[in-house]
Amino acid sequence: MEQFEAGVKKIFADIGRLEYFDMMMKRSNIANHLLKKQIHELGQLKKKGFIDEYEHSDLVRQIVELVNFQGGCERIKNTPLYRQFSVFSRIFVVLFIVLLPFGLVNEMAKIGSYGVWLTVPFSMLISWVFYTMEQIGEFSENPFDNSIMMCHSILFARP
Repeated sequence: MEQFEAGVKKIFADIGRLEYFDMMMKRSNIANHLLKKQIHELGQLKKKGFIDEYEHSDLVRQIVELVNFQGGCERIKNTPLYRQFSVFSRIFVVLFIVLLPFGLVNEMAKIGSYGVWLTVPFSMLISWVFYTMEQIGEFSENPFDNSIMMCHSILFARP
């Protein structure tokens, strides 16, 4: 979260609006606050004559649409998911990973005398794939958490 805040602060500093960052961090709903500020800035641009009535109304309409999308995303974020889904998928994946070598050893033995040893790398590879899919499902339960480490955790997950 600190990296996220530092990145956002840098963006505001680059455009010369660091005071917006300070106001933003005091708000409970940052996205709506920023959209309201954009509408306010559009009003100022219209008063100064930089944009005309039509441009102003079109831009305000776009921001209102963004507000509606933001509300939809917040509803998705606040929809509770049953914890049982996560628990049962984790149990089934772990059970699959534990039983996988026993299922592979017989098939790998058919290759030849050294085929049994192929059970280890193939079990690890298949287990990694299934565990990674389970992790993706776990992270999909909270799609708007601003997690920077999500991709790293998925790619380098260990069963």
